Formats: sequence, C-alpha cells, structure tokens
Amino acid sequence: MAKGKVKESDRYAQKGPFKLSSNDGYATFLHKVSTALPCPILHIIEEEMLWKSQTPQNAKPLLMGAETSYSMMIDALKAKRVGVHVGIIIMPPPKKAIEKGFDFSELEF
Repeated sequence: MAKGKVKESDRYAQKGPFKLSSNDGYATFLHKVSTALPCPILHIIEEEMLWKSQTPQNAKPLLMGAETSYSMMIDALKAKRVGVHVGIIIMPPPKKAIEKGFDFSELEF
C-alpha cells in the first residue's frame, strides 16, 4: 500500500444493528442511530444520510435525511417479503467523529 493511503477497512466504521418498528417515528429512529454510534442526535448530519435495502447487495443508496424520506424507507422495507426487512444506513460520521478520521459509518437495522 502506498504511503499516505488509507486502507479500505479503515475508511468505514460499522455500528449496530438495532431494531426498528415500522410504527417508530423519525425522532425514535434518530435516537436509535445516536445510541448505536454513540453520539448526540445534534451531531448526526441528517441531510447526508442514505439508506438501502440489504438485498439486493447492489441496490443504489437513496437519500433519507428527513421525515418524509424516512416514511418512504419504512414503506419500502415493509413491502419486502418476510425476513428481508433489513436496511442499511450510510452516513458521514457525526460532527465530532470527523476529527477522528472516519469517512463514513454504516448501520444495519
């Protein structure tokens, strides 16, 4: 590996998983994300959050960072067949974690 290059495994931090009910609101979702990271909710960069279904693995991530998009994510995951209700959140690190050198965090729920 060339000097100064960051290994791919060091570019990401995987956190979670956590359970989320289809009845949980966006505020509950943010609370669960902040608990999994852990960080204060105010440090989450919501406008850059993406989500994708676990299957297919090559699914394109979709923008989520708002309550309406959150509802659309829940509806899409509920439409999946039983046992496949797993989503992955891709997001930049919380504001304070940027100082620690992580590029992204991934959560499974």
